[in-house]
Amino acid sequence: MLAPLVRAVAHAASISVLGATVAFAQHPPSAQAHAPSGDQATLLGTWAGSFVMEVNGGMELLVARDSTGAGWRVRMQLMVDHPFPPVDVRDFKVDGKTVTWLSDLMGTTCKAKAVLEGNTMKGDMVCDARTLSFDLTKKA
Repeated sequence: MLAPLVRAVAHAASISVLGATVAFAQHPPSAQAHAPSGDQATLLGTWAGSFVMEVNGGMELLVARDSTGAGWRVRMQLMVDHPFPPVDVRDFKVDGKTVTWLSDLMGTTCKAKAVLEGNTMKGDMVCDARTLSFDLTKKA
């Protein structure tokens, strides 16, 4: 039931994905006065891996600082056959080795919680009655 919807959305989005990725890359994180420290600094960059829900797919999380360096700017992308449109993440928070955020997928607010262990980020994203489990590794 989810697969036809995933394919339709993914196909329509595949054309805009390159443009969105390029636009995100043109606004690099600020490295000025508000540079993150410790575990927060290790979050900066691209995290990629897989997710499992009703279908298996790929997941990518792009983590940067906002233009002031005081907040986070995070974009998430899911891929099944083709990429979904990138989704801006909101309320991204880091508490020690725990990372949380909210995102909107297919008209539903999803709550994610992950644990950082070295170069890996493992967690779950709950969207209504569905849970998406993910396992990401930081790209070098």
